[in-house]
Amino acid sequence: MTKPLPDALHDAADAVASMLTRMDQKLDMLLAAAAADASADRAWPAPPKAKANGHAAGGEQ
Repeated sequence: MTKPLPDALHDAADAVASMLTRMDQKLDMLLAAAAADASADRAWPAPPKAKANGHAAGGEQ
């Protein structure tokens, strides 16, 4: 026996809402991971700046 159309539409809307909720949660996890990765990148020391003669500061001359 088939469901009446309104119930089928309601079920489809629930399924779409559930899918969007899962996608939103995955996006939140990806954004948190990207933010943590960006924070880790900022934690590294900056590379040495080049001197006027083109050699890195602190390196061999």
